[in-house]
Amino acid sequence: MVSNLKIIIADDHPIFRDGLNTVLRRQEFIEKITQAANGTEVIQLLESEYYDVVLMDIKMEPMNGLEATEIIRHRFPNVKIIALSMFGEERYIMEMIDKGASGYLLKNSKKSEIIAAIKAVVKGGTYFSDEVNNFILERLSAIKKGEKITPDYMENRMREVLFLMCHEKTSKEIANALNISVRTIDDCRADILKTTNSKNIVGVVKYAIQSGIMEDEILRSKFSDLIG
Repeated sequence: MVSNLKIIIADDHPIFRDGLNTVLRRQEFIEKITQAANGTEVIQLLESEYYDVVLMDIKMEPMNGLEATEIIRHRFPNVKIIALSMFGEERYIMEMIDKGASGYLLKNSKKSEIIAAIKAVVKGGTYFSDEVNNFILERLSAIKKGEKITPDYMENRMREVLFLMCHEKTSKEIANALNISVRTIDDCRADILKTTNSKNIVGVVKYAIQSGIMEDEILRSKFSDLIG
Protein backbone atom coordinates (compact mmCIF):
# COMPACT_ATOMS: atom_id res chain seq x y z
CA MET A 1 0.00 0.00 0.00
CA VAL A 2 1.28 3.45 -0.95
CA SER A 3 1.28 5.94 1.92
CA ASN A 4 3.12 8.84 3.57
CA LEU A 5 4.77 9.93 0.35
CA LYS A 6 6.91 13.04 0.09
CA ILE A 7 6.84 14.71 -3.30
CA ILE A 8 8.67 17.55 -5.03
CA ILE A 9 6.96 19.49 -7.81
CA ALA A 10 9.70 20.98 -9.98
CA ASP A 11 8.59 23.54 -12.56
CA ASP A 12 9.59 27.09 -13.40
CA HIS A 13 5.98 28.28 -13.65
CA PRO A 14 4.51 29.07 -10.19
CA ILE A 15 0.93 28.89 -11.45
CA PHE A 16 1.43 25.35 -12.76
CA ARG A 17 3.16 24.28 -9.53
CA ASP A 18 0.35 25.71 -7.42
CA GLY A 19 -2.31 24.04 -9.53
CA LEU A 20 -0.62 20.65 -9.29
CA ASN A 21 -0.07 21.16 -5.58
CA THR A 22 -3.79 21.80 -5.11
CA VAL A 23 -4.62 18.55 -6.89
CA LEU A 24 -2.13 16.41 -4.98
CA ARG A 25 -2.53 17.74 -1.45
CA ARG A 26 -6.03 16.26 -1.32
CA GLN A 27 -4.62 12.75 -1.66
CA GLU A 28 -4.43 10.90 1.66
CA PHE A 29 -1.39 8.87 0.62
CA ILE A 30 0.71 12.04 0.21
CA GLU A 31 2.26 13.35 3.42
CA LYS A 32 4.23 16.32 2.12
CA ILE A 33 4.57 18.39 -1.07
CA THR A 34 7.44 20.81 -1.68
CA GLN A 35 7.92 23.04 -4.69
CA ALA A 36 11.09 23.82 -6.66
CA ALA A 37 11.62 26.25 -9.52
CA ASN A 38 14.54 24.45 -11.17
CA GLY A 39 16.84 21.45 -11.00
CA THR A 40 19.29 23.15 -8.66
CA GLU A 41 16.57 23.63 -6.05
CA VAL A 42 15.53 19.99 -6.41
CA ILE A 43 19.05 18.77 -5.67
CA GLN A 44 19.28 21.09 -2.65
CA LEU A 45 16.01 19.73 -1.28
CA LEU A 46 17.13 16.13 -1.71
CA GLU A 47 20.39 16.88 0.05
CA SER A 48 18.52 18.01 3.14
CA GLU A 49 15.58 15.60 3.21
CA TYR A 50 14.39 12.37 1.61
CA TYR A 51 11.60 12.55 -0.97
CA ASP A 52 9.93 9.64 -2.73
CA VAL A 53 8.99 11.25 -6.04
CA VAL A 54 9.98 14.25 -8.12
CA LEU A 55 7.54 15.52 -10.73
CA MET A 56 10.12 17.02 -13.06
CA ASP A 57 9.62 19.68 -15.69
CA ILE A 58 12.22 19.58 -18.47
CA LYS A 59 12.78 23.20 -19.49
CA MET A 60 14.09 25.01 -16.42
CA GLU A 61 17.05 27.26 -15.70
CA PRO A 62 19.78 27.32 -14.55
CA MET A 63 19.58 23.52 -14.24
CA ASN A 64 17.05 21.78 -16.47
CA GLY A 65 15.18 18.57 -15.83
CA LEU A 66 17.51 16.40 -17.90
CA GLU A 67 20.56 17.46 -15.94
CA ALA A 68 18.79 17.15 -12.60
CA THR A 69 17.46 13.69 -13.45
CA GLU A 70 20.93 12.42 -14.29
CA ILE A 71 22.33 13.73 -11.00
CA ILE A 72 19.47 12.23 -9.01
CA ARG A 73 19.91 8.83 -10.63
CA HIS A 74 23.51 8.68 -9.42
CA ARG A 75 23.26 10.45 -6.06
CA PHE A 76 19.73 9.56 -4.95
CA PRO A 77 18.91 6.30 -6.77
CA ASN A 78 15.84 5.53 -4.63
CA VAL A 79 14.05 8.71 -5.67
CA LYS A 80 11.56 8.17 -8.48
CA ILE A 81 11.23 10.74 -11.25
CA ILE A 82 8.20 11.44 -13.40
CA ALA A 83 8.92 13.79 -16.28
CA LEU A 84 6.42 16.47 -17.20
CA SER A 85 6.37 18.16 -20.59
CA MET A 86 4.19 20.03 -23.03
CA PHE A 87 2.68 18.32 -26.06
CA GLY A 88 5.11 18.41 -28.96
CA GLU A 89 8.28 17.90 -26.92
CA GLU A 90 8.58 14.24 -27.86
CA ARG A 91 12.28 14.58 -28.65
CA TYR A 92 12.97 14.64 -24.91
CA ILE A 93 11.15 11.40 -24.09
CA MET A 94 13.91 8.94 -24.87
CA GLU A 95 16.53 11.18 -23.28
CA MET A 96 14.58 11.51 -20.02
CA ILE A 97 14.07 7.76 -19.90
CA ASP A 98 17.77 7.24 -20.56
CA LYS A 99 18.66 9.68 -17.77
CA GLY A 100 16.56 7.71 -15.30
CA ALA A 101 12.92 8.84 -15.36
CA SER A 102 10.42 6.11 -14.41
CA GLY A 103 7.44 7.94 -15.88
CA TYR A 104 6.56 10.57 -18.45
CA LEU A 105 3.38 12.63 -18.53
CA LEU A 106 2.13 15.53 -20.56
CA LYS A 107 1.22 18.62 -18.55
CA ASN A 108 -2.40 18.36 -19.65
CA SER A 109 -2.77 14.91 -18.08
CA LYS A 110 -5.86 14.25 -15.99
CA LYS A 111 -5.66 14.16 -12.21
CA SER A 112 -6.35 10.43 -12.17
CA GLU A 113 -3.42 9.79 -14.52
CA ILE A 114 -0.98 11.80 -12.40
CA ILE A 115 -2.04 9.93 -9.27
CA ALA A 116 -1.79 6.59 -11.06
CA ALA A 117 1.70 7.47 -12.28
CA ILE A 118 2.90 8.34 -8.77
CA LYS A 119 1.58 5.10 -7.32
CA ALA A 120 3.07 3.06 -10.16
CA VAL A 121 6.62 4.39 -9.91
CA VAL A 122 6.68 4.18 -6.10
CA LYS A 123 5.85 0.48 -6.39
CA GLY A 124 8.82 0.04 -8.69
CA GLY A 125 6.98 0.21 -11.98
CA THR A 126 6.82 2.72 -14.82
CA TYR A 127 4.07 4.92 -16.17
CA PHE A 128 3.78 6.71 -19.49
CA SER A 129 0.82 8.60 -20.86
CA ASP A 130 -0.88 7.17 -23.94
CA GLU A 131 0.74 9.77 -26.20
CA VAL A 132 4.17 8.89 -24.85
CA ASN A 133 3.56 5.15 -25.16
CA ASN A 134 2.58 5.64 -28.80
CA PHE A 135 5.74 7.62 -29.44
CA ILE A 136 7.93 4.94 -27.85
CA LEU A 137 6.25 2.19 -29.88
CA GLU A 138 6.70 4.18 -33.09
CA ARG A 139 10.32 4.82 -32.21
CA LEU A 140 11.04 1.13 -31.54
CA SER A 141 9.17 0.09 -34.67
CA ALA A 142 11.22 2.48 -36.80
CA ILE A 143 14.46 1.15 -35.36
CA LYS A 144 13.47 -2.49 -36.00
CA LYS A 145 12.53 -1.67 -39.60
CA GLY A 146 15.80 0.17 -40.12
CA GLU A 147 13.98 3.35 -41.08
CA LYS A 148 15.81 6.64 -41.16
CA ILE A 149 15.31 8.57 -37.94
CA THR A 150 13.59 11.91 -38.36
CA PRO A 151 15.19 15.13 -37.00
CA ASP A 152 13.51 15.10 -33.59
CA TYR A 153 14.63 11.56 -32.94
CA MET A 154 18.35 11.94 -33.65
CA GLU A 155 20.57 10.30 -31.07
CA ASN A 156 21.26 12.62 -28.14
CA ARG A 157 25.04 12.75 -28.62
CA MET A 158 24.68 13.47 -32.32
CA ARG A 159 22.29 16.33 -31.58
CA GLU A 160 24.82 17.81 -29.16
CA VAL A 161 27.66 17.60 -31.64
CA LEU A 162 25.51 19.01 -34.43
CA PHE A 163 24.42 21.89 -32.20
CA LEU A 164 28.01 22.78 -31.32
CA MET A 165 29.17 22.39 -34.91
CA CYS A 166 26.59 24.95 -35.94
CA HIS A 167 28.00 27.31 -33.34
CA GLU A 168 31.41 27.07 -35.01
CA LYS A 169 33.08 24.91 -32.38
CA THR A 170 36.08 22.82 -33.39
CA SER A 171 36.30 19.07 -32.85
CA LYS A 172 38.72 19.68 -29.98
CA GLU A 173 36.35 22.17 -28.30
CA ILE A 174 33.41 19.80 -28.70
CA ALA A 175 35.45 16.85 -27.40
CA ASN A 176 36.43 18.81 -24.30
CA ALA A 177 32.84 19.90 -23.70
CA LEU A 178 31.49 16.34 -23.99
CA ASN A 179 34.49 14.67 -22.33
CA ILE A 180 35.14 12.30 -25.23
CA SER A 181 37.95 11.91 -27.77
CA VAL A 182 38.52 14.14 -30.78
CA ARG A 183 38.46 11.04 -32.98
CA THR A 184 34.97 10.20 -31.72
CA ILE A 185 33.83 13.72 -32.59
CA ASP A 186 35.31 13.47 -36.07
CA ASP A 187 33.47 10.17 -36.59
CA CYS A 188 30.28 11.79 -35.34
CA ARG A 189 30.74 14.70 -37.75
CA ALA A 190 30.91 12.21 -40.61
CA ASP A 191 27.77 10.48 -39.36
CA ILE A 192 25.98 13.82 -39.14
CA LEU A 193 26.80 14.66 -42.77
CA LYS A 194 25.46 11.26 -43.81
CA THR A 195 22.34 11.39 -41.62
CA THR A 196 21.39 14.89 -42.72
CA ASN A 197 22.26 14.27 -46.38
CA SER A 198 24.57 17.27 -46.27
CA LYS A 199 27.69 17.84 -48.37
CA ASN A 200 29.19 20.43 -46.03
CA ILE A 201 28.62 22.52 -42.90
CA VAL A 202 26.24 24.82 -44.76
CA GLY A 203 23.89 21.92 -45.33
CA VAL A 204 24.23 20.86 -41.70
CA VAL A 205 23.35 24.34 -40.45
CA LYS A 206 20.32 24.45 -42.75
CA TYR A 207 19.20 21.09 -41.39
CA ALA A 208 19.72 22.23 -37.80
CA ILE A 209 17.61 25.34 -38.36
CA GLN A 210 14.79 23.48 -40.11
CA SER A 211 14.66 20.73 -37.46
CA GLY A 212 14.75 23.15 -34.51
CA ILE A 213 18.06 21.88 -33.16
CA MET A 214 19.74 25.25 -33.65
CA GLU A 215 17.31 26.86 -31.19
CA ASP A 216 16.91 23.92 -28.83
CA GLU A 217 16.50 25.49 -25.38
CA ILE A 218 17.87 22.46 -23.55
CA LEU A 219 21.05 22.40 -25.62
CA ARG A 220 21.42 26.17 -25.45
CA SER A 221 21.16 26.04 -21.67
CA LYS A 222 23.55 23.10 -21.38
CA PHE A 223 26.27 24.74 -23.49
CA SER A 224 25.61 28.39 -22.62
CA ASP A 225 29.12 28.91 -21.24
CA LEU A 226 30.69 27.51 -24.40
CA ILE A 227 28.62 29.27 -27.05
CA GLY A 228 28.31 32.58 -25.17
